[in-house]
Amino acid sequence: MRRSILFLPLFMFSVVLLASPAGTYVGKWIGLNAEGDFKIVLLQAEKGEWKAEVSFTYGDADIKCKMVSVKVEEDKVELVYDFEIANLHARSTVTGEIKGDQMSGKYHTQAADGSDVDQGTWKVTR
Repeated sequence: MRRSILFLPLFMFSVVLLASPAGTYVGKWIGLNAEGDFKIVLLQAEKGEWKAEVSFTYGDADIKCKMVSVKVEEDKVELVYDFEIANLHARSTVTGEIKGDQMSGKYHTQAADGSDVDQGTWKVTR
């Protein structure tokens, strides 16, 4: 009995560490010349594959993104997505850290021709 009581705190600690980052996160992005709302939905399929949905605001527009790739490894996240604003076709790469119910990091956006469009930071909370 005493032995099982000693292992209980270790078990509880390991459960906390293994908590899934899946969920809906909302927050802000801040770029060189603009800022807006930012939303990330992380979903994990039964086989462990990660999926995501990303949207953000730009001025009065709500921009829905098309996911290119999703990587979630331990406390790191990388999302690559395409979007269109007016006639601009662009791709953003978002990298960041997961800390409990928060994620934050940097992003870099390029136009379809590879030219730099914007870069900045983001922070969201579940």
